[in-house]
Amino acid sequence: MRLIELLEVNMDKITGAIFDMDGTLTDSMFIWNACFDEALSRFFGTTRDQMDRQIVEKLDTAPISMGVPLLCEYFSSPIDQQEILDMMKDYMQDFYSNKVELKAGALELLEHLSKKGIPMCVASASSPMFVHAALKHCGIDHYFKKILTCDEIGKSKEYPDIYELSLSVLSSPRESTWIFEDAVIAMRTASRVGMKVAGVYDAAQKEQEEIKSLSTVYVSKEENLFKLVDYFA
Repeated sequence: MRLIELLEVNMDKITGAIFDMDGTLTDSMFIWNACFDEALSRFFGTTRDQMDRQIVEKLDTAPISMGVPLLCEYFSSPIDQQEILDMMKDYMQDFYSNKVELKAGALELLEHLSKKGIPMCVASASSPMFVHAALKHCGIDHYFKKILTCDEIGKSKEYPDIYELSLSVLSSPRESTWIFEDAVIAMRTASRVGMKVAGVYDAAQKEQEEIKSLSTVYVSKEENLFKLVDYFA
């Protein structure tokens, strides 16, 4: 779609922005898959392809603290959960502190919304230590009014709690607050509670047709987040 056409059809107002981090702001979903794959191989002797798809979806939106018990329950395993947690935390902390990179167009989008005076927060399924490390490493932590995580709230993005708290933090009306997401479970929740969704393609997410259907605006594989600078002009 040409820019002039995009601007002509954009009648959506934005008064607040709730950003997922992994797969949306940062190119980091692959490391979660790699980390869980390492845990599956090392502790359970299997791969994600051999697991129930619904469980894999839940792992995509659950913090490590919730994902590890889910794995142990799924495999009816007596393995010490703390051993798995420690391995995964060390693996991830190194990545987020030293290697993670922003997705293309993310910095431009944040700067654009900041200049428009749009309050923003992060709502992430990652552990707080990873989120803070990643945002600091990428130099974008100052854009956000607050950083919220499923770990701290105690519920995954299957539930709307993190989004309801985000609305309160931003003091933004539900109907004009946008959620920026790449994961289908989180998008289902956002849509269910009546919030607009900017869907972002990430290679780790397989349900792209459903993601498109849940999105008010969609950033495809061939595009990047700079598209949304034009959309929210």
